[in-house]
Amino acid sequence: MIQRVLLVDDEPTITTTLALILKGAGFQVEAANSGREAIEIAKNFGPDALITDYAMPGMNGFELSAELINLFPACRIILFTGQSRLPDCPLPSVRLLRKPVHPSLFLEALSAGSFNAEADPSRQPRVLCIDDVESHRYSMARLLRLAGFDVQEHGCGNDALVAAEEQADVILLDIGLPDVDGFEVCRLLKARKETAAIPVIHVTASHRDEVDRDESLSAGAYDYIPEPFDPDHLVKQVRSAVQYRYLQCTGT
Repeated sequence: MIQRVLLVDDEPTITTTLALILKGAGFQVEAANSGREAIEIAKNFGPDALITDYAMPGMNGFELSAELINLFPACRIILFTGQSRLPDCPLPSVRLLRKPVHPSLFLEALSAGSFNAEADPSRQPRVLCIDDVESHRYSMARLLRLAGFDVQEHGCGNDALVAAEEQADVILLDIGLPDVDGFEVCRLLKARKETAAIPVIHVTASHRDEVDRDESLSAGAYDYIPEPFDPDHLVKQVRSAVQYRYLQCTGT
């Protein structure tokens, strides 16, 4: 029976919120933000299960899992990832969950008898894509639809403020919009109770210096991505933002 869960992700917001959810479900939980930290915690904690992100600096989820199994052969492994492609897993007993993962799937995976299958969210995550340049908007929307997202497109800031009330899971927001700039749109979204919890990712081709990055984050953005960007990185960050959204909705 699984009682002790070791939770590892390099994003503290994810480990903190997911730990609260798992503790609320009756598990003993220890959290770490790196593979090496997790190994040190595990030596005293003796985990029954490991939940770990794949992409972490220094030691990825496969490497961490292999070291942990050497220490605790009976430990069950749940690995979750926002990456589109992974190398072959060297460990046949790993349960793979692809971000975004609804918290109920973590709980199901901990109680499942077998860990050899993938699981997916029960519905497509909803993304608002806001950009006044149609070609930019089309490219991002197509990329995200191919990655499994339900995407709604708009070309101005006021449309974003109205559409966000339908409770999108994440908003991709250009900064140089023709009516209300993306900084102000983000501030307005964060000031409203109905939309404050929706992660906003600023994607911009024109505001690309550190001052703009600082203003983006101070306005409440989850992330700031200047163009040109790596498509895989954009998809990964959107998945991480939706993961954060799912955990926040469950943890509050």
